[in-house]
Amino acid sequence: MYRSLKTAFAGLALLIGAHAASAKSLDLVGSGPSLSIGAISIDYFENAASDTRSFIGIAPITGGDGVALGTAPSLFFTATTGLSDPFAIDFGTLDASGDPNGDFLVLGDFVDFGFTDTTLEFLFDTIGGRAAGDFGSQVLLEFTIAANSGITLLSGLFDGAFPAGTATITGNLAPVSPIPLPAGLPLLLAGLGGLLVLRRYS
Repeated sequence: MYRSLKTAFAGLALLIGAHAASAKSLDLVGSGPSLSIGAISIDYFENAASDTRSFIGIAPITGGDGVALGTAPSLFFTATTGLSDPFAIDFGTLDASGDPNGDFLVLGDFVDFGFTDTTLEFLFDTIGGRAAGDFGSQVLLEFTIAANSGITLLSGLFDGAFPAGTATITGNLAPVSPIPLPAGLPLLLAGLGGLLVLRRYS
């Protein structure tokens, strides 16, 4: 009985580990409205002691789809996350304003972070702003590095700034379409293979 349980848990660990290693993106897509930022540079700080990463960005908002902009729209955001610590508390703020005099388009609290080789994803709970109802309960800020930069995000980075890229803020989020069964089969087979190998040698 003990050996069977041990084998089952080991196989499950292999399955979960294989999934976690490939799960980086938040896999969310928005249906609008959206705000676009034509050029933004994001400052990046790494705290080795607490194993956290902090980001800060400020830039003018250059366009909007489904939301009326003010006279001088701008974006300011901060985000701190623990990439490898599942118990780390994410915190930060989003302030997308129509003008400097208090015309807030959408305000948010940072809750999650994802990334790919060329994109940083910051998820915020919507907490206010005149367009908050249009954006829905959460908004996604996506920063995309310039395609010709030759840099892979979060690879060997140290305190400094990312090269300038573009960004979008999108509302009314939904999960990306689930992985079809054929694409998920290798993951399932890897877990089953681990179970068989451990059972054979236990």
